[in-house]
Amino acid sequence: MGPMDEPEIATKPESESTHAPWLHLAAVVSILAVAIAMNQGVRDGASRLYRAATAQLQSEATHRINLTAPRSGEIALTEPILHTVEMLRANDIDSFRLSPAVSEEAFIRQRLIEGAWPIRFDESSGFLVAYLGERTGCTVVDRFEFDPGWRIPRRQAPIFAGRRGVQLARCH
Repeated sequence: MGPMDEPEIATKPESESTHAPWLHLAAVVSILAVAIAMNQGVRDGASRLYRAATAQLQSEATHRINLTAPRSGEIALTEPILHTVEMLRANDIDSFRLSPAVSEEAFIRQRLIEGAWPIRFDESSGFLVAYLGERTGCTVVDRFEFDPGWRIPRRQAPIFAGRRGVQLARCH
């Protein structure tokens, strides 16, 4: 061997050296897929997951379609808010305002205004929503008491604590 001659290094053909590891991985994945597919618990779980995901997607699509329809978001309202909104509807009014005590609770104010739509919130309305026992100087038209058995989310419970109910008053 002269200085210009280099020893030949034995190499595998390209097809053997680059594809062989992928063939082994594909075989392992195939075996695992068959084993998982044969497991009844895995199939049942996958089936439940698929049904739940499909139902959720359909529900959200329906909800998006109905976003501008009256009563579309009532499922998210707590019982006291929902019953107050129903009281407004039952009295067939066009607009309402909130007493200072009701209005100071941002959560209640927001949910009542949203939930009552298309009944408008109007600071100059002749109808006033106030807590029971709150002095308004107006004539009480309707009222209801909160049910102690209502399920109210823990973070909202302090908002309704000590409140007996709501009244609708007509102010002249």
